[in-house]
This record gives sequence, C-alpha cells and structure tokens, in this order.
Amino acid sequence: MLKNISKYILISLFFAVLVIFLKDKALAKEINQPENQILKIAPIILDLNLENEKKQEYKIKIENLLDAPLGVKLSLETLNASDEITGMQFGLPEENSPLLSWITMSKNEFIIQERNSETITIIVNVPKNTKKGSYYGILFATPYFTKPLDKLSPTVVSRIGTLLLANIGKPYKEKASKMALVEELKLENALNNSVNKNLIVRVKNTYPYHLSVKPFIEISSIFGKEPKIEFEDKRVLPDKIRKWSKTLKLKTGIYQVKAAISLKGGEYIYAKKTFVVFPIKEFTIILIISICLALAFILRKRLKKAIFILFKGK
Repeated sequence: MLKNISKYILISLFFAVLVIFLKDKALAKEINQPENQILKIAPIILDLNLENEKKQEYKIKIENLLDAPLGVKLSLETLNASDEITGMQFGLPEENSPLLSWITMSKNEFIIQERNSETITIIVNVPKNTKKGSYYGILFATPYFTKPLDKLSPTVVSRIGTLLLANIGKPYKEKASKMALVEELKLENALNNSVNKNLIVRVKNTYPYHLSVKPFIEISSIFGKEPKIEFEDKRVLPDKIRKWSKTLKLKTGIYQVKAAISLKGGEYIYAKKTFVVFPIKEFTIILIISICLALAFILRKRLKKAIFILFKGK
C-alpha cells in the first residue's frame, strides 16, 4: 500500500509541475509614454571640466515649442543625490554647493518668440585653491505665458532644467572594479503567482568623481535567450547609488542573469546570478488536489464501502 501511495504522490508531483509549465508564456513588456512639452533645453546634462583660477564659458540653448511668445526665467539651485530612482532632489539647503557662487549668466530673464530659441552663456570662474573633486547644481528654466513678464501675477507652468556636473582637476585612471560595484541584482516576485517579474539593478559609485553608468542585461534559460535589455544611461554621483528596474514576463524555469555595467571611459564591471521562477502557491494547490485525487483513487473501494454503510447501514 505504501509503495502505491508513494508512486501516486510522485505522479501527482509530476502532473502539478507539468500544469505550471504548460500554463506559462514568455513575454517582455515595455511601456513608453510621450510627454507634452512647451519648452526644450539642451544639453540636459552639462559636464563642466574646470580648473583653478580659470574662467570658462558654456552655452545652453532654450527653445520655445509654442505658436506664441513665451517668457522664460532662469535660476540656479542646489541638488542632492539621495533618491535612487530619480537620482536627484533639488533646492535642499543642507547641500549648498559652492559651484553656484562661481556661475554668472549672460541673461536670466527674457522672451522667446513663437517657434524660436535663445542661447545663453554661463560663465564659471573657479576661485584659487579650490579643492579637487566634484561639484553639482542645476539650472532651471521656468516658462511664463505673459508678455511682457508680469512680476505681480505670472502664470507658471512646469519648469525644465540642465544638470551642472563639475569636476575640478582631471579624474585619475582607476580599474573599473574600484570605480563602482553592483550593490544588487535581483528578480522580484520570482516565486509568486504573478506573471510579472521585476528585474532590479542597483549600482554604487565608489569613485571620487561622478560616473556615467549604463547597465546591459542578458537573460538565458533552457528555453533560450530573452531579448537583451539595455537600460538608460544615468549619472551616479560619488558614494551614491542609482537604481534601474524593468517588469518582465517569464516562463517557469531556471534563469541565468548576466549584467554588464558600462562606466565612464568604456570600462565595464560585471555581475551574474541564477534565479528560479516558480509559482509556489499555485503549484502547492495543484499538488494537494492531485494527491487528494490519487488517494481517492487508491482507497476507492474503502470509500465506496464507507459510503454504503453510511447511507444503507450494515
């Protein structure tokens, strides 16, 4: 009897796994949503390679995308890189950067005619004996719909900005493994019933200068390779972490995830992990049902006799 029960339990286990595999489908999901713009600024990120006691000039172009004149006001603000997803928070007084005091602008308030652009010059004058390293700020362009600018009651809409990432002195050459490290490579919901599996990559900058970081991901299993994932390029400030994530749909199986992280200057760091994708809750329910059916089949004669006695008596 025990031998038969063991055999049927193994058959039930195989059946439960088979149902899970036949149920799954592998799809990759990516959603892009366009945004409406009335103002455009270029570049979005401005790398400033500065030197002590040297005045340097940089150009920023601001474009009016409307069919009407648009007022623009420029302002400089500090930034803090404490948020892993957006990477930066603005206007925090505790992060006052001396960079802002070194900058003057050719103009900070003007009108741009319809479908036209304005180029402004920012002048950076680094004081003597400034410590080598990285300094940060942001230049915001805030649009107004009034002409001329009404300082008493302007109509303000969403502002856009240019990140100002400055290095004093040339960054020294270092091995990629000492410039950054992969803090985390994770596949969330791998054992949940949900078909959506969230791939997460977190990279920390261990270099004293900011880095341009871009992860490339390869995922493979016995079913073959998934489409290669190329994440967006992000700037990571010294001793800070940035996070990338993507929602995927994967079949039940064992997956090997390889991450190649591109750093500044064409250097790479690598990470590799293996994940098991398996809907454990659904599998458990199917397994229990299968075992119950198997036991009912094995003990069918006893069950039939018990039911007969229950309803008919001896």
